[in-house]
Amino acid sequence: MVGAVLLSNASWFAQFYGFPWEVVVFVSGANISYGMFSGTLALLARARGAISRSAIIILIVANCLWTIPSVGLTFWTWPTSTSFGIGHLWLEAIVVCVLAYLEAKWVLPEGR
Repeated sequence: MVGAVLLSNASWFAQFYGFPWEVVVFVSGANISYGMFSGTLALLARARGAISRSAIIILIVANCLWTIPSVGLTFWTWPTSTSFGIGHLWLEAIVVCVLAYLEAKWVLPEGR
């Protein structure tokens, strides 16, 4: 949902965040992709009653990896970014790290 809102208002968010338009589109695309993947997993879990261990591992790794561009973009866009833009990227990095931790601790099936 966040990705769709960002994408549909990319020009406005680019100005508000002080980012190049392409950065907003990139972040939007990543959010939409993550939402589609995690949403699909949630639907499969509901239908099947369980999610494959490998799918959860992919989700955990993807969350961990997303911190790299989130933090990297803060430094790359620093000269033009507003505090809202930097805050958005840092909060995304923090949220995905926490999600990865929680998924590893509570969602990943036993038998690690």
